[in-house]
Amino acid sequence: MSVNQAMRRATAEHSPTDRRARRTDKALREALLALAAERAWDDISVQDICSAADVGRSTFYAHYDGKEALLAAGLSAYFAALYAEAPRSRKPFGYLPSLIDHVRAQRRVFRSVAGRRSGQVIQARLRETLRDLVERDLTGRVPDSNRDLTVRCVAGALFEALVLAAEKGRSIDPDALRQLLTRLAK
Repeated sequence: MSVNQAMRRATAEHSPTDRRARRTDKALREALLALAAERAWDDISVQDICSAADVGRSTFYAHYDGKEALLAAGLSAYFAALYAEAPRSRKPFGYLPSLIDHVRAQRRVFRSVAGRRSGQVIQARLRETLRDLVERDLTGRVPDSNRDLTVRCVAGALFEALVLAAEKGRSIDPDALRQLLTRLAK
């Protein structure tokens, strides 16, 4: 199953059952991604999202508390799908190839929300999500007394690698990154 298929499944599982609500949710997420590819995070308003999605503000607020909540829901669905695609195995960081490919493909969006000061709220959410993914990978592999520090260091390195991929469009070898992160975790 591809990440996109898994993301659709995870989104459907967390989306309202009403078809119209799902269509609205999808339109809002797509509008946000399209706007984030064009502008900095602080330059995007809820009204911009509503206009791009052809949705009223009251409908937007029936679904989300603000643009941060909309992006957080999309990130949560994406990371749930990503992790589901590469379940925990003997090899940690199995999700890296898909994650790196996604960041490179969406690098304008990633730079808009994670590579600038204006996206600090989103950066914090992304870092938290990466820490959760790394912690799942390292549970049972790192002594409990060192786990929090190790998780934060490894997740920080992963975040910076993704920023590098997004800023420069640089190709990052997932296997080399996996080896580096594994060494950091020891």
